[in-house]
Parts: sequence; C-alpha cells; structure tokens
Amino acid sequence: MMTTRTQTLSIPAEERGAVERVRDVFKAGRDRTTRPQILVPGFDLSADLPKGFVDAVEKVAREFAAGRTVTITSVDADLTTQQAANMLGISRPFAATLMDRGDLPSYKVGNRRKVTQVAVEAYRKKRDQKRRRLLQDMTDEAIELGQY
Repeated sequence: MMTTRTQTLSIPAEERGAVERVRDVFKAGRDRTTRPQILVPGFDLSADLPKGFVDAVEKVAREFAAGRTVTITSVDADLTTQQAANMLGISRPFAATLMDRGDLPSYKVGNRRKVTQVAVEAYRKKRDQKRRRLLQDMTDEAIELGQY
C-alpha cells in the first residue's frame, strides 16, 4: 500500500520575472562547489541547502518561469523486510522479529510483510536516541566510580 499526495501549483504571470531570478540563483548555486545557503533577514536564521533541494527548486522555478503549472507528488515508499533490514543495518530475521513484536509497525500483503520508509526512519531515530542515552548513562556511572 503506497500512499501518495499530489498538489498542483501555479504562479501569476506578473511574478514570472521574480521566478526567473530565483531560477538563475539556484542554477548558479547548483554549479558551485560550495553549498548554497538560505538566509532569513531579521531573524538571524540560515541553513545550508542540500544539492537535491537546490536541483528541485531550480527545476520548479524553470517551469514557473516558462508559465507552466507544476504538480508535486509525494510518495511514502513501502519496503520489504529485507529493505528495512538493510536500512537499519540488521538481519532480515531480526527485522521480522521487530515487526512481529510491534516495535517496527508493519502490515501484510498476502503472506509478505511491508513497512513504510517513514516507520523505518522513526524506529532508527528512536533506537539511536536510546543508544546515545544508554552510552551517556554508562559514561556517567564510570565517572562516578572513578573508572573514566
């Protein structure tokens, strides 16, 4: 079961000039070796923009500048047990155990287990936070005992 969401976007003709400038800025940023940043004046906020994001914005801006409407479709990918195991760096049987225990939410299609990529990422984040917390607890205990 793959979940998709679609949204159609357009801009008024009078904003095409501004979009052309945005397109040119992102195109120039795509060709540079340094990563482009976005700055929010007055809020002292900035962020590096990943290459995939820069490429996507440049493509959307190109379509808008040409006067076209853009449709964006997002997809939540469904993964097999093996794909989930690969993402988590664990064995397929252990991934199946996590699914059976309910630690990794999944569903069945026929006799095959499926899990969403979002669920795998959420499990990984929770697992990694727990690992860091336990490691910090062990370090704190070792310091208290004078062993660190």
